[in-house]
Amino acid sequence: TLFRSMVRLWWNGCEKRIFSVVDKFTSRFVSGVLSSHEIASVQTSTQLFDGMPVKARSATREVIAIYTVDDIFIELIIQLPPNYPLGSIAIESGKRVGVAVQQWRNWILQLSTYLMHQIGRA
Repeated sequence: TLFRSMVRLWWNGCEKRIFSVVDKFTSRFVSGVLSSHEIASVQTSTQLFDGMPVKARSATREVIAIYTVDDIFIELIIQLPPNYPLGSIAIESGKRVGVAVQQWRNWILQLSTYLMHQIGRA
């Protein structure tokens, strides 16, 4: 939501002492609830993506998408940070077949940028 983005923007501009206190509080009391909600929404979603199964792992706060087309196979892992929604979402590449390294890096950079600046859900 817009509120999460506004809080993240405020938090990034705080002085170090406030930054640390808010980070610890969020990690301890807020992140678990929000992360569980986000993961549950992926697990219960009925939305289908053509050629791309999506699953979620609550224990590791991960969403995994596997995309297969012709000879291309891509596994993408999106992980929520311990201080979600304040911290940055991590994007890791699982397996990939049929994609050049430079093209893969470009895709990951574009996806990271999009997720960092979006105002909706992860």
